[in-house]
Order: sequence, then structure tokens, then C-alpha cells
Amino acid sequence: MFKKCSIILGITVLIMVIGLGLTACGENSSQSTFKGTDLAGNKYTLKIFSGARALSEGDEYELIIETADGDEFTVNGEVDNIYENQLTLADEEGGDFDVVLSGSNISAIIGEITLPDGSVFIVRTFAEIHLRVNRWTGLYGNGENYTSGESIKLSDIYKGDIKNLIKPSEEISKIKLSGTVDKDLKNVDIGFAWVIDDGFWGLATDYEFKWLDLGGSGLFHDLEFTEVPQGDFEIDFQVNYNKHNDYFKNDLPPGEVYLAITEVINNVQNEYLPHNVHFGEIPKNIPDYAVMATIKNLRIEPVLE
Repeated sequence: MFKKCSIILGITVLIMVIGLGLTACGENSSQSTFKGTDLAGNKYTLKIFSGARALSEGDEYELIIETADGDEFTVNGEVDNIYENQLTLADEEGGDFDVVLSGSNISAIIGEITLPDGSVFIVRTFAEIHLRVNRWTGLYGNGENYTSGESIKLSDIYKGDIKNLIKPSEEISKIKLSGTVDKDLKNVDIGFAWVIDDGFWGLATDYEFKWLDLGGSGLFHDLEFTEVPQGDFEIDFQVNYNKHNDYFKNDLPPGEVYLAITEVINNVQNEYLPHNVHFGEIPKNIPDYAVMATIKNLRIEPVLE
């Protein structure tokens, strides 16, 4: 039976910690092999050359990407950091991205992968959504939360016309979000964000990005948050697109649409004191981007009347 939560939200602007013995296994004693597939059908094979020992920072890796369109790319580099079941991989082009492992499976890849020719491969959404630690500080304030960040591309989990889900008008869009979460979440905020030509709009992690405030409730408005108990859940929320949107009235912005699911911990706004909230602290020994909760079977759909 679903635990159902209801909250009125608008579009606001704005990562399962499991122990994993990362030991060498796979095709031979000199490498560990992990495989995964995203929701778009892209396949990933990660080989880490660690010798007959546990994986370590500085190990070399090879990542083979087989796209749903039949292309194949190979990326090489070194393991930059290991925390629990999460690896940060640095590529030869100077970039990095995160890989979350579950046994011999890749449960998520988060970030953009720079290919040898300098182009960027955009990783699509995985079936497991990880809410990860995000600490931020900037010109206008600071805070910390667990967030899905840029990992959920809306078109990967909703196959219909996005304008049927988010109505770019004065009309209120009623939306249902459902799934299964492995931890209790107390103060969940939900929003949408766009990447357009000159940067990431909404859900910015640094103040220099432009923010697209499409208004509503949650962190930047009514300060109403949704409690989501561990297990199966449904969240009903509403979006009033035009209410605070001064940039793209009656039309959606161009580019990728992201769904942001955030467990708010602290938020300090120097210029907007009513938006300051404090629900606790993330222990300092937990690093940025550590996985704090995992959502499976995520679905989003319009509420039809």
C-alpha cells in the first residue's frame, strides 16, 4: 500500500549508502569489471586494472560505452577517489564523473563524460536514483542537502509530450510522482530545471549560474516540504508555470528538462531571510556527493481529471 503525501509546489529554481568490498574480480586477477545500462539503452562496461588486490585510488580504468544507436566509445583514465561504493573517475581530458556500484553492476553514472575527441557524452538516467550530498556556498548564502542533481532527465522517465505534464500557461498542472525509497525523507522539495545554451538554469550548485525561478512552494516559497516514509510512496503536487515565470511565458524553455528531488537539510539566504531553514546537519566526515538515499521504480505522470 502506498504511503501518500500531498503538497502544492511550483517549479522552483534551484545523492543508498551501502558498504561494498571493492575487490578485484572479473575476467582475470588483474582487473575488475562492472556493467550497467541506462534507461535510454546505452550500455557501459567499466574495467579497473587493480592487480590482485582491492581497488585503490590511482588505478587505471577503461570505460566502454555502447550507445543505443550502435556507436562505441572508449574512455581511459585513473580512479581519483573511492568512498564506500562510489568511484570518482578522472579522464585523460581533465574531466571527471562519478560511478555508483552495486556488486558487479553499475547502478548509476553521474556527470558528463568527455570523449577522446573532446566531445561530451551525456549520460542518461539510470533505474536507480541516488540522492547525494550537496554542500554549497555562494554570494547569496550557503546550505546543504541530498539531491538528485542533474541525474534525472525528464524525457527518460516520461515518454509523453512534456507540455502535457508541465503546462506552460496560467493553468495549474497536477502531477503525481511515485517510487520506492530506501530511507525516510523528512523535508522533500521537488522542482524542474533546464539546461540551455548559456548554462544550467535552476538547481544551480554555484552562484555564477543563472537561475530560472518559476515559482510555487517548497524551498523558495511557502516553505512547505513533503515527508516521504521509507518504502513505496506517491506524492501529488501542482505546478503553476506562469505564476513567477518572467522569462518563458506560455512556452517551455529550450533544452533538456531535469527533475530535481531534494531532501533539504539547511538553507541560508542572505537576502531572503524567510527562506532560511535548519533541519539538522550532515556529518562533516561524510564527503560531498556521498549517496544518502536511493529511489527505485520512479514514475511521473499527469493527474487526469
